[in-house]
Amino acid sequence: MTIALNQFEAVGARNYQPEGPFGAAGQTPLPSFRPGSVAAGDTEAEYVYLLFAPTASQTVNQGDAITWDNSYIATVTPAAASGSIAFGANVGAFYLGGRIGDPAAAPNAGNSWSFTFPAAGVYGIWVQRAGTGLINFATVNAQTKPVMTSAVAGQLTAPSAALATSMGITGLNAAPTSGTFTANTTNGSVNLTNVSTNKFLAKGQTLSGTGIATGATIVDIQGSTVVMSLAATAGGSGVTVTASNGSTYVTTTNGSAQLTNVTSIAGIYPNQTITGTGIPASTTIVSISGNAAPYTITMSAAATATANNINATVSGYQEAFLRWPYVSSQN
Repeated sequence: MTIALNQFEAVGARNYQPEGPFGAAGQTPLPSFRPGSVAAGDTEAEYVYLLFAPTASQTVNQGDAITWDNSYIATVTPAAASGSIAFGANVGAFYLGGRIGDPAAAPNAGNSWSFTFPAAGVYGIWVQRAGTGLINFATVNAQTKPVMTSAVAGQLTAPSAALATSMGITGLNAAPTSGTFTANTTNGSVNLTNVSTNKFLAKGQTLSGTGIATGATIVDIQGSTVVMSLAATAGGSGVTVTASNGSTYVTTTNGSAQLTNVTSIAGIYPNQTITGTGIPASTTIVSISGNAAPYTITMSAAATATANNINATVSGYQEAFLRWPYVSSQN
């Protein structure tokens, strides 16, 4: 799976960083776009240019939920509180053009996942309102659950039951993180044949199931055949296989903040919380490097053990479908 990477039309290549602070009372510098201007991008994406007026220094990550009304002045979506957002107000994802698997872009704006507004003032920002993007989720109980504001500003949630005082959001759903299919395996072969469906499947996803080697990922999809990165360890017919985003296998090194030999980065992005044996609690992803597996992940904390082939999973920021989301109810 993937998230939007590019804007077209009036926006130059990788020019997604906030601008400002602007001058007071019409003094320079001035916004480069009229607030409310819209640009298009890949993965069906649309972005809207908004004004953002923090009252002090504030850090916002790509994927944090943003809310705005017909003033086109945006705020980080408030924490759950009935009536704190006007019905019909728009909701979108803060956008910086963050990229993964592109280390050459690291020195410039094309590899940015977080921005600190240095002081109070009025700035110009881009917010994604349509397409596939990254959203800061507290919980996704099930992909079918309604999305609403959470107890944390800038973070949404899709719990098993409605959160008291939250505001319901229409037009936004978490994307699936896994899918299953059946296939035939052949011991020593990288091909899964007679695949029952290739719906949801994408290159780079982690595979699991009887006879599937630990750490195997999807290399290619050829109709009813899926090519794996590692050969099957057993033969079987009609084997149930799971393809997952946000799950990978890594090497940890005691005292090092780097995870090496990372097999997959499907559904894995900076600022997510990463968990696994030897990874301290509340550790987040700082950066991801490499254009092909094996990748390297830099964490916010050092590993506490050395081991190979450790399963690591992520949570928090997650791929989502945006269809012009708006506040539609209160709980």
